[in-house]
Amino acid sequence: MQINLLNDFIKAYENTYSVSFDDSFKGRIQELCKELNEPFMHASYTLENELKELVFSLDKNVNIAIIGQFSSGKSSLLNLILGRDCLPTGVVPVTFKPTFLRYAKEYFLRVEFEDGSDIITNIEKLAFYTDQRNEVKQAKSLHIFAPIPLLEKITLVDTPGLNANENDTLTTLDELKNIHGAIWLSLIDNAGKKSEEDAIKANLELLGENSICVLNQKDKLSTEELDNVLNYAKSVFLKYFNELIAISCKEAKDEQSYEKSNFQSLLDFLTQLDTTVLKEKFVKRKILNLCEILEDENQLFVGIFDRLLNQFQSYEKHLLLAYEFFLKEIEILNHQILEQLKSISERISSEIFASVKEKDAYFYKESKGFLKKDLYTRYDYKAPYISSDDAFLAMFYNSDVMSKEFKKIKNELYKSFEEIKMKLKDFINILE
Repeated sequence: MQINLLNDFIKAYENTYSVSFDDSFKGRIQELCKELNEPFMHASYTLENELKELVFSLDKNVNIAIIGQFSSGKSSLLNLILGRDCLPTGVVPVTFKPTFLRYAKEYFLRVEFEDGSDIITNIEKLAFYTDQRNEVKQAKSLHIFAPIPLLEKITLVDTPGLNANENDTLTTLDELKNIHGAIWLSLIDNAGKKSEEDAIKANLELLGENSICVLNQKDKLSTEELDNVLNYAKSVFLKYFNELIAISCKEAKDEQSYEKSNFQSLLDFLTQLDTTVLKEKFVKRKILNLCEILEDENQLFVGIFDRLLNQFQSYEKHLLLAYEFFLKEIEILNHQILEQLKSISERISSEIFASVKEKDAYFYKESKGFLKKDLYTRYDYKAPYISSDDAFLAMFYNSDVMSKEFKKIKNELYKSFEEIKMKLKDFINILE
């Protein structure tokens, strides 16, 4: 019976943890995740989910975030990609939650709420859930589904404006951790400005070669002005991006000026993205972050264990000193008890000796001689004996010396025990 249970356990373990994978990138990631999930690694629930998400991300769309200052034209840009005005535009902060643009055969909206519930509704309801002036149930994220071929492999993420309000900024930064690349949208008037560069530097780790810088509203400039701005912007921004282009969302809305808007350059950039490479870079980045977290955690635990070791060593030293101290105290107490018992014994022996008396005694002994056969001779003598009554009376009734001696010894022993007890109690309090 026990052998069968053991065999079943081994079989279940092998089925779970002895799975082999191919030598592809995904297979190597699965192998790594499997090793990190081994029982002896004691992976946390959060780490287990992170590892699962890493593997799942290789089969999902890549996420490209649209990042920019408030009123930089993010909603207008996404509406052009969607082929219709889905996202509301205006002068008030409207994009207050992350909005994901996903592929479907028809337009519809999915709203995910903070309490875990969600609803599927018409795309026309989007404005109601994105307007910050409306008091609605707290939404966690918005998901716009549209029949746009570009979205079959790419999910676009509309993030709140970087300077819309403090909460939007925090949400934006948090969403940047889960993207594969970014479209940094900036008004062409801000091209090369220090404030814009500072915002880019703050997110430099998340951008790099996977991102493009897009300057909007190029229609405001003449050809010569545009060339000058582009040359300057490239000298400042191109070190942060692998490409920089200027577009006009306003011109892209008009079929007559669409080609002039240069909006097709942005679509070409998105279409030509190598999603496989982006996914692999994303996974590598996440694994690197996990390794850094695990290393920091390891260093934290090493530091904690070192401090615990020092505390235990100090504790051990303190215990040894306390042990030696109490051992000496007990030895002194033992000596005190023995001396007091010796004193009592001497007094008792003295009283008993004083109570030794004599009494007449005799015995018979067979007589010797031919004529004295079968005759016995009596011998008288003085025999010592202890008068127990006299001894008892002398020690306890006729004198109170012995009683006082016992009380004195009792009080001294009680005091000594109480002193040791208090010292031991103080020692325990110190340990606690």
